[in-house]
Amino acid sequence: MMLARWRWHPLTTFGLSGLTALAIVALYRPKRFVPLIGIDEAAAHNLLFALALLALLAALVWLRPEIGLAGVAATIPFNYRSRGFWDSNYPLIDGKYFPLHELLLLVVLGVTALDCGWRLIQRQSAWQAWWREHWRMLLLPLAWLLIATFAATLAVPEGQAEAWREWRWMITEPLLLYGLILYWQPRYPVRRWLLWGLLAGSAIVAIIGILQWRDLDWTPIDGTGMCFSDLIVDSGGTKRTSSVYCHPNNLALWMDRASMLAVVATGWAIWQWWHNRTWQHAAWSLLYFGASSLLLLSLMLTYSKGARFAVALVLIGLSCLPRRWWLPLLTSVVLGGLLLYSSLSGPERLNVTGDSSSARLSIWRSATAMIIDHPIVGIGLDQFYFYFNPQFNRGYIEPSLAADPAERNTAHPHNLLLDLWLRVGIVGVVIFAALAWRSLRRTWQLWHSEQPERWLALAALAALMAGWLHGGVDQGYFSSDLAMVTWLTLGMIDSFTLKGQN
Repeated sequence: MMLARWRWHPLTTFGLSGLTALAIVALYRPKRFVPLIGIDEAAAHNLLFALALLALLAALVWLRPEIGLAGVAATIPFNYRSRGFWDSNYPLIDGKYFPLHELLLLVVLGVTALDCGWRLIQRQSAWQAWWREHWRMLLLPLAWLLIATFAATLAVPEGQAEAWREWRWMITEPLLLYGLILYWQPRYPVRRWLLWGLLAGSAIVAIIGILQWRDLDWTPIDGTGMCFSDLIVDSGGTKRTSSVYCHPNNLALWMDRASMLAVVATGWAIWQWWHNRTWQHAAWSLLYFGASSLLLLSLMLTYSKGARFAVALVLIGLSCLPRRWWLPLLTSVVLGGLLLYSSLSGPERLNVTGDSSSARLSIWRSATAMIIDHPIVGIGLDQFYFYFNPQFNRGYIEPSLAADPAERNTAHPHNLLLDLWLRVGIVGVVIFAALAWRSLRRTWQLWHSEQPERWLALAALAALMAGWLHGGVDQGYFSSDLAMVTWLTLGMIDSFTLKGQN
């Protein structure tokens, strides 16, 4: 009992959070950390040092699993900045790179397996109660796993490695995160910590992007990543930031989701402060407002048309919730005016009829032709490149794009519906639509309930809607960070227990 009280003390929470963050930084960039503790730099990237850090993280996760899950959420946007291993004593991993969130996810999964085994040994009934409550919730995710596994087997010979890598990064690991959220939420405040972790990581990414836009590059500090483009992209005379991502559009796809989480959290905190007027609510309002400002500014500096329209539509939808007729009208006029002005009088990059729009239409026609030839099962996971690129002679790319060195290497159809249909077939589309409908229905029920954390479900749905709307003209799911945040937000919604539910 005394240990339990100690674990939940605010100073303990602060200390464990700081220690977890320090261990993650040491794992991420050990070469800059080991001189501080007197270890030779040559040993920074070997397996034993990494295992020591992972063991420390496992101990911290055992004490407070929600902090470990927050660490996973915080490192998702750094998926292009992987952790490398150079240890000739272990050839299986020598020279291999692993995304940081993948390593942390495996740590949390291992601790969860130990906890589950201990509960089974102790014959605790809580496990049985959890299964009775969640087995129906798990049917759609399991169906998604099965159809995606089948889709991976459809890969062409030259694309099999890519298909199974996508199965690992964008199907299996996001589903593991979803299951971990459902497992730990009944005992720990997982939802709030996921939000805090994701916003903390996103704020760091936003600050890096803003500094890059101001010509302050962080690469000499962090080292090279997995990107093949410049950090600052000049598109039609417009300087666009990409932060830790390989392209500004990838940063925009992350920021539209993260910014909507922050905006809803800000609105809820301000509403709470308005009714209670306590310093705690004022502090949370300022923190969330600061995070929202950073994320939205970073999103604007990507100059992504799809992100701007998606965020505007979600904000208009959120303005309808207070049931004040003038609020959605005012929001629509202001945001619509800003979008119209930026499209007509802003940089060429923001013109909705620009060159990128014509290329999109050509890609959609090619994707439609693939669907006509493969209407039921699609072409398999991560196979669009092998059907679209002219070097594989499958004849789906239009001549206008075949000579373009950038567009000919397109790896997805830039539309969520077309992408789902091609990768997982018509059955996968139905499963994904069922998941979306369930999230919308549950959020509506939760918002009209007395759940104290119902605003978190609304924030998660706002993030999902922003991503899916942007996915109408770009990548909507099949990227490691987007898949992870999709199932993270689905887990936040599904981890609530509705009234009358066992």
